Amino acid sequence: NNIIEVTKMRTNRWYIIKRYIKQYGAIVLLVMLNVLVYYLTSINYISTYSLALTPQSYDYRIITSMFIHFNVFHLLFNMLTLSYFGYAVRKYFGTKRFLVIYFLSGIAGNVFLLLSPFIPRYIPSLSTLFTNLEHFDYSGGASGAIYGLWASAIIIRRSLRGLLYAILVMLFYDLLTPYIAWEVHIMGFLTGLIITLTI
Repeated sequence: NNIIEVTKMRTNRWYIIKRYIKQYGAIVLLVMLNVLVYYLTSINYISTYSLALTPQSYDYRIITSMFIHFNVFHLLFNMLTLSYFGYAVRKYFGTKRFLVIYFLSGIAGNVFLLLSPFIPRYIPSLSTLFTNLEHFDYSGGASGAIYGLWASAIIIRRSLRGLLYAILVMLFYDLLTPYIAWEVHIMGFLTGLIITLTI
């Protein structure tokens, strides 16, 4: 009887682990990839600049820049928020749609950052927000993708308070804090919002 009970316990434990990996493996994998890339760049095995988004990088760096972080706090904060919002979005939409929201939000944010220097030519009234083409040297981080998950989680929870808080953060933190690519954050948020409302 003891052998049977131990076998059942091990089977149940393995089933729980497999179920967790199946349900939330994508989040775990994203976190592990971000941590791995941070480690490799911190020991200079890979150049951070070679993966970062630059004003001229209309290439693979639109994606690779989503996996680099510039210090431990930057990495830790992003991975915690990725796990928190990612859990809600993955649980509601499933893995495939979660990944669609994550990557499209991050990519849209990066593309908008690259295009933002050209906006004053067509909308002069926004010239105080958007500077010239050299307004950033390089950019990186998972924030655009995470802002997309944040927007998605707000819609899922139907939280007006959460939406108001997000707007305040974007207005008074992202726009006013130096060295933050607010374009990435805002466009990532809007992309997550739109995708969530349309899928």
